[in-house]
Formats: sequence, structure tokens, C-alpha cells
Amino acid sequence: MELPELRANTIVIRLYDQFIKTFESKLNQLTLAKIFVVISKAYQGAFCLCTERYTDYVSCYVNTADSDAIGFLETAALKLQTAEGTIEPYLLVKAVIAQIKLKDKQNLDECKVLLESVQERLDGVAGVDPSVYSNFYSAQAEYHKVSFYSIQTRY
Repeated sequence: MELPELRANTIVIRLYDQFIKTFESKLNQLTLAKIFVVISKAYQGAFCLCTERYTDYVSCYVNTADSDAIGFLETAALKLQTAEGTIEPYLLVKAVIAQIKLKDKQNLDECKVLLESVQERLDGVAGVDPSVYSNFYSAQAEYHKVSFYSIQTRY
């Protein structure tokens, strides 16, 4: 599912809708959350295949449907929140939602609140999977980068 050729079109979305959905409750919830993240990237639209992840203060993805990706991830977060097990998958999805919302500078306040709530929950849990921390700190770094650039452009 990580191949750019698969993510660049709707194959991954159809794979989830027609196949993975039938047994998603039997999957490890953190693995399922990682699958949700890959599917959300397919919702976002076309992808830049360059090796650099960020060009300026936004990612080099060409996002045409961030709201679709956010809607999908919000639904996924509800599924993960109500599932039994750890809170890690839910926090992973919420961190990715923050990363997507940061592409619009008008969402800075909303992202700050979201990231603070994720951090509070992460602080209360021991032994969190590194992928959760990675996505959270990536979102936090992007938040600080975007907020710094938005302050600079005002002056």
C-alpha cells in the first residue's frame, strides 16, 4: 500500500471499501490506523514523487481534497476511539488530521488545540509505539514552522 502508484489513484480506497472493511475489526488497531493514514493520502489527490518531503512550509503533495481525507480520518478516529485496546491508534489518526489541517493557515488555532489534546493523552500513556510519536512530533514541528512563517509574513 506504500507504493506511490497505488496511492495516486483510487485503488487503495476501493481496496479498503471492498476488502479490508470486511475484516477490519480483526486487525491490530495500530496497523489499521496506519492503513487509514495511507488511504487518507489517496483521498488527498495527486502526489509529488520527489524525494524531498517539504518544499517551503507546506508539503510537496498537491492536495485537492484535504476535506475528504479529514472526513475519512475523523470517521476512522471514531471507530478507533470506540474499539477496545490502547489509545495509540486514535492518537496516531488525530496527529495525521492535524498535519493535513496545517496546510491551511486559517486552521492554526484548531490545530494547536488538537495537538495539545494529543500531547496530554500521550503524556499519560507509557510505552507508546514510535510511529505515534513520530507523527505527533512531525505535526508539532510543522505547526511551529507554519506559525512562524505566518508571523513573519504579517510584518
